Amino acid sequence: ETAAAASSAPAAGAELENALEAALETGDAEAARRAFYAIWNVSLSEAGTVDELYDGILAVSSLLLRFIQRQGMSARETLREQYPYFQNAKLLTTKEQIRDWLDGSVAAIAESQHRRRKERRHHFVTELLAIAREEIDRDVTLHMAAERLFVNPSYLSRLFKQEMGQTFSAYVLELKMEKAKQALGEGAKVYDAARMVGYRDVSYFTKVFRKFWGVTPGELRQ
Repeated sequence: ETAAAASSAPAAGAELENALEAALETGDAEAARRAFYAIWNVSLSEAGTVDELYDGILAVSSLLLRFIQRQGMSARETLREQYPYFQNAKLLTTKEQIRDWLDGSVAAIAESQHRRRKERRHHFVTELLAIAREEIDRDVTLHMAAERLFVNPSYLSRLFKQEMGQTFSAYVLELKMEKAKQALGEGAKVYDAARMVGYRDVSYFTKVFRKFWGVTPGELRQ
């Protein structure tokens, strides 16, 4: 082994570990397993005996446990049937068993993180829906909602469209137009219906309403 190769090995190992952590963070099980197998092939697969594997096993298993701890997850609940081997890896007696254990652990952590991120996504979308409904009589924007939720507006915009199949502004407009139509159908004056859904300029409200429904608010009342 040359000096150059020896000096590059730690850097390559750190880069692969970073890739594994990044994939776990996003809950991407496929990318996490690819990163693990890259680590395995570079650092662990050439070990001649199980004993020679233990330094590498310690590095990977420590990385996984640290990640679980930082996320505030339970190691026992996250790792399930893989958990006992973190307490005693010597229960595994072949390289194949060790590889499958670490592979299964990586997959379990990524899947758990994916579920957690999805629950958080749903929470943000639920908050947005509530803001739109509760503040229908105001000018509600995604940027304003993002500031309240302490979330990046671009992320929130992509998230809402992914979950709801439409943009937040399109959803708010639909909500306002439905509410206005209902109010007018129940006998509300055009001015009052406009105020109910956050429009102070009746002529502008009429223009938006007509574009959305194909009739003016006055025609609908008749």
